[in-house]
Amino acid sequence: MEDLNLNAGQSVAKARGKIHMSQSQLASALGITRTSVSNIERGKQAMSLAMFCRIAYCLHVSPSELLERATKAQRATLINEDNDIPEWVRD
Repeated sequence: MEDLNLNAGQSVAKARGKIHMSQSQLASALGITRTSVSNIERGKQAMSLAMFCRIAYCLHVSPSELLERATKAQRATLINEDNDIPEWVRD
């Protein structure tokens, strides 16, 4: 689960960077602290589904697009050193 939090947070950070929004600006739009945004982006703080959706809308992306970016990164972390991909990841 930690990897998923990290991947989701990195997805948030990339989307935020694309629109040149600072952590402080995102925090203000969400009504949370800049430290919370930083913790989310570093995977140190989990997000509720509602917060995930609010973040997506503030970043002008759909929640599904933000989730797709995070799950693509998550799948990449599941490939082991031998490049064996678990069956459930391929589907």
